[in-house]
Amino acid sequence: FLRHNRPVASFAILGDPVGDWRPDSFGYSQWHTSIDMRFQVEKLLDYVGREDELSHDPNPFAIITLAHLKTQATQRNDESRLEWKLRILDYLYEQDRPDDQMADLVRCLDLMMPVPKPMQDEFDSMWLQREEEREVSTAFMSNLERKWLKEGVKEGVKEGLEKGVKEGLKKGMKVGQEEGKLSEARNAVMEALDAKFDRSADTLVENIKNVDDLAMLRALLRSAVTAPTLDDFRSLLPRG
Repeated sequence: FLRHNRPVASFAILGDPVGDWRPDSFGYSQWHTSIDMRFQVEKLLDYVGREDELSHDPNPFAIITLAHLKTQATQRNDESRLEWKLRILDYLYEQDRPDDQMADLVRCLDLMMPVPKPMQDEFDSMWLQREEEREVSTAFMSNLERKWLKEGVKEGVKEGLEKGVKEGLKKGMKVGQEEGKLSEARNAVMEALDAKFDRSADTLVENIKNVDDLAMLRALLRSAVTAPTLDDFRSLLPRG
């Protein structure tokens, strides 16, 4: 309210696996002062069994909800998780979405549903195949992916420009994919910090940029959401 001078409404999205836990209010009393807050609740667990509806809904949050539910359902089954990860990838490419939204959703899916490296390689290969079939434009790619594409094109000039572009795309996306994941994860941490602590988190930008471990960045993202204070979050950053 103070920033935008507009009424504020609260909306809680519950992603936990406990079906009967549905808090819709918060309040307390202290020294003759009472605070009472009520809010709308949406339980993602209510969408279990509605996979067909979620997979065809154009709302991007529908496919994210589906990925979330299947991540929960496959916690101890890597084979099933990979199957669903690939299936959701297919759902995405069956829909006519803007390039930038498609890129964000595929990367979100990849971060939400981690699998062992051999399975991740299979997913990456399928992703590249879908890109080739889609004849994606360079506008779809991140700046980093575009850089590797250009390098691949230079290497392929001797064998022909057309072949060089194709090989450049393969090499660029494969080599740049890991760095792309790290960059997306770092950005997600900073966005979460900025949303919670406003511009106070700007001093941590360089520290977060120096983190090159995807698992650590995922842990930092969770901490950015749950840490009571910025100092609490700062204490979790790697030293050095």
